[in-house]
Order: sequence, then C-alpha cells, then structure tokens
Amino acid sequence: MSIRTRRAIPAVVMSAAIAGGLFATPAYAEGNRTTYVTAWQIQNESSRWTDNQVDSKNTTVTFKNCDVEEDRGSSRRDAHISLRRDVFGPDDHYGQRANPCGGGSSWSVPRGDKGDFYFTLDRINGKRVLGIYLSAKPVYINW
Repeated sequence: MSIRTRRAIPAVVMSAAIAGGLFATPAYAEGNRTTYVTAWQIQNESSRWTDNQVDSKNTTVTFKNCDVEEDRGSSRRDAHISLRRDVFGPDDHYGQRANPCGGGSSWSVPRGDKGDFYFTLDRINGKRVLGIYLSAKPVYINW
C-alpha cells in the first residue's frame, strides 16, 4: 500500500463518520397515530395498534379541543382512560389515567408485553354514567 493510499483511507473513514452523524435520524417512539373521538360515552374503545416493544418509549394518549355534551353547568373537560392489551381471555390492563383536555396520559409498558393495544373511556368529568358524551379532535397516540 502506498503512502498516498494509507493517508486517504483515514480521510474517507472520517468523512463517512461525519456524514453518518449529520444524516442520522433521532430516536422516536415506535409508532404514532392521529385520530379523533366523536360523541363517545364511557366504555367506548379505541381502534387497536400494534406495539412490538422495539424501543423503551412510554405509550401516550393526548386529547385536544375537547367538548363535553350533556354535563350541563360544568366547565370541566377531562376524561379518565385506561390502556389495555388485547389478549385471549380478559385483556391486560395497564391502569387508568386522568386525561385533562390538552394534557396527556402516559403508561410504561414492560418490554416483553408485545401485541395489540387500545384505550377505553372510563369516566367523563369524573363521572361514570351513560348520557355524557365526549368529543376530541385531534387525539394523538404515540407508542
């Protein structure tokens, strides 16, 4: 190998490392979805999404621009939601979280728990009664 070749190899390696650093994408959650809910009552379920747990990011659900119908006299706008995993038999439950409109809910799912996930609406404005309706658009889901 000539002197010229020995000098060129480190320069090429350094250039590739710099270019790789400049064009590398940052680590984000495994997936995300933007959706909405219209006139939901308690016990409604979201559509499913698949989380293969290839990262260590929490699952988050955020409601924006909420509207609550049939809860007259209340200016409160919040929902309690639960994260669940669809399995044979009773679905896994990762806990209920308060989700104020404009805020978000977050769950840490163990790395081994892969599968199809969804959330359920458990309470609207702290109440677990039928006849109160929640709409929100957009709803951001990150996993």
